[in-house]
Amino acid sequence: MNEMFKRALAEALIPEYESSVPQTETEHEFSPEFEKKMNMLIRRQKKPFYMLVNTASKRVACVVACVALASSVAVMSSSALRGGFADFFMDIFTDRSVVTPAESDAEAPATIEEKYGITYDLSDYQMTCYESNEHFVHYSYDKEGYAIDFEQSVKSNFENVMLNTEGAEEIETISINGYEAMYFCNYLDYHYILWENEDYIFKLMSNVGKNELIDIAESVQKVEN
Repeated sequence: MNEMFKRALAEALIPEYESSVPQTETEHEFSPEFEKKMNMLIRRQKKPFYMLVNTASKRVACVVACVALASSVAVMSSSALRGGFADFFMDIFTDRSVVTPAESDAEAPATIEEKYGITYDLSDYQMTCYESNEHFVHYSYDKEGYAIDFEQSVKSNFENVMLNTEGAEEIETISINGYEAMYFCNYLDYHYILWENEDYIFKLMSNVGKNELIDIAESVQKVEN
């Protein structure tokens, strides 16, 4: 009887609901900010660990598990804490972390087809290093005690990359031009930002400070094909 009542109620109400929705001939255009937020949500849902943290109770359980794991890491430095940040997985040790993309992307270029660079004003800096091959681009800049390193990598070549996370109190997820990015600062007061777009993975590290490094990261764009 309950099922019959539900079907009868739906048959009575659905036409009324449909008639109350205004019909328009033009397609609605969403704002760029809304599109960015939706794209970030879609990318988050595609991550393999999304179903583990999509509710408050699951997040609490994950925090408890992480605390327990972190305690064991403090006792045995050879053990690693596995964590997901932005679009990456990290094996976090006491003095370093090993980073791997959260998921493979078969549609991403296998070689550097378009080079990216920093367009932020670095006229006070001197370029001290430039390296480039089919899988990797690297720039280094220096200025009286300050250094900036920028790297662009193809996704298939970015695996088990080691980062110096020693002394990092927190690893944050931030946004760089609409893409999720991983940020942390280690005991040397070096700030790291790691993110990916549809094609490549980018890494910035510097001692200029968090806010300026974010500005530099947001200036990264295509410089040549």
